[in-house]
Amino acid sequence: MYRRSPIGNASSGSIGFQRIWLLWVSLGFISYGILLLLGQIAYWLRQSEWGALPSLYLFVPFELPRRMGVSGFIPSWFVGSWPWLESPSSWYGLHKVIYGTLESFSIPGVSFILAIVFFFVGLSGDQRRVTVPNPNPGHEENRDGT
Repeated sequence: MYRRSPIGNASSGSIGFQRIWLLWVSLGFISYGILLLLGQIAYWLRQSEWGALPSLYLFVPFELPRRMGVSGFIPSWFVGSWPWLESPSSWYGLHKVIYGTLESFSIPGVSFILAIVFFFVGLSGDQRRVTVPNPNPGHEENRDGT
């Protein structure tokens, strides 16, 4: 019994593993978003000031107050490797669109969106019925008993 999957022909067990893996990734993104959001709320309760975490912080260097407590949870893989976002030398209109978009979406919000996408991709696998090929292709079964 084989089903068609995005990776190619795979057995039913591996499709189940792919779904479970996507659901775990979704759980990771939702947990990360909740952790950052709780950190923002705790900072707001202590300082009476909302500490914004725009997704722009994933791409350009940033300074967060040490007392905010979530700066260690923001990945720094991309930081410093996108100089065009800091000071563009061309494509100024595109820079405004990308910069404004990254500035308007928060990191927890992007994390929640990614979690929803991975969750629904994990749930919406190949739902077609598996058909077992007839072992005797020349001899069709007579269903009315004659």
